Amino acid sequence: MPASGPPAELAGVRERLWPNATDAQWLDWRWQLQHRLRSASDFARLLPLPPAVAGLLDRQHQTADRQGFEVGVTPYFASRCQPLLDDPLLRQVLPDPLEQQVAPYERLDPLGEDPHRKAPGLVHK
Repeated sequence: MPASGPPAELAGVRERLWPNATDAQWLDWRWQLQHRLRSASDFARLLPLPPAVAGLLDRQHQTADRQGFEVGVTPYFASRCQPLLDDPLLRQVLPDPLEQQVAPYERLDPLGEDPHRKAPGLVHK
């Protein structure tokens, strides 16, 4: 059975944000992964972001003590979101500035792996 196009309620968002996407592309998981929303400017097409949230997505302003968040939202998932910051789907994928606060009882290295690092990104276990 051939795949059909997207549901009618998604057509407006798709046409506004990805006007050149064909039905075949829209239904192709490879196309979806290649066109993920990853940066603040990508998400700005969907909704206006507060500066604090945009800063967490903007890799250019990251420092050693202020890490950003890796985000990769497919166009289909983004098309299902309402353009509101309190949308339940968007809250699952957009970082919250409160996530960067480390409470006194939390550890920066919760698994105690830092002493065992042989190289950046490589832990000897």
